[in-house]
Amino acid sequence: MNAPSPAERRASLPRAAAFLGVVALASTLASSAVAAGIASYYPLRVGNAWSYSTEKHTKITHAFEVQETEKLGTIEQRVIGPSRLSTKELKVFEVRNTIEERGSSNAPVVMLETILHISSSQSAILLHAVDASKGTIGPILPKPVAILRDPPASEPLTSQLGTLNMTATVKTQSVEAIDVPAGKFPKALKQFAEGPVSGELSGLRVRSGTVQEITWFVRDIGLVKQERLLDITLRASDGDEFHLSERAERVLQKFSSAKAE
Repeated sequence: MNAPSPAERRASLPRAAAFLGVVALASTLASSAVAAGIASYYPLRVGNAWSYSTEKHTKITHAFEVQETEKLGTIEQRVIGPSRLSTKELKVFEVRNTIEERGSSNAPVVMLETILHISSSQSAILLHAVDASKGTIGPILPKPVAILRDPPASEPLTSQLGTLNMTATVKTQSVEAIDVPAGKFPKALKQFAEGPVSGELSGLRVRSGTVQEITWFVRDIGLVKQERLLDITLRASDGDEFHLSERAERVLQKFSSAKAE
């Protein structure tokens, strides 16, 4: 079988990068409302709903050629009920996560729906499992993923997407004001994480790469903004190299509290 040409490789990279963005955005979600502590940064009450706008800009450079793509979309989340993973000691909730993504032109819409199993306590927001759409039950994660923790998690968190690995460590957590369409918040918790990227993407090996993720949380609201920056250099077996940079953003447009319904 002949190796793919540089043009064929370039054509496959945006699709892989787009999938990467979808999963990355889909993996950081909701939580539970206990009096104070970390739990209040993600109110997990049945009926609570979040609506986000998203955009993703990808740039691929090969030799003197540059290819750029942009995708826009929405993310809708709603707490729909208790999870099958709940126990007497731990309440876990199901959060329906629906992603609708389209190109900046009239490109076909890509839909992805998952059910996230989330728990929260005074010290941590944890993701336990992700189910696919149409009732397909997914595997329980070998170890719950800490979305937010106090104090911040010191161990690196590795996300595996096919043969691509992103390992990020929380570097800082601070409080600052933020202004998004859903409102102005004087005291948002800002979390910054970064780390290396390794593995392969579209059959090309990662020679070097980094990922940075900045997330803002607000008490009694949840995640209000998230930015992810991906920068990787890919190398083919024949020595051909491609540089991919991607910026993905999600911004809260509306939050609906079940208390007010």
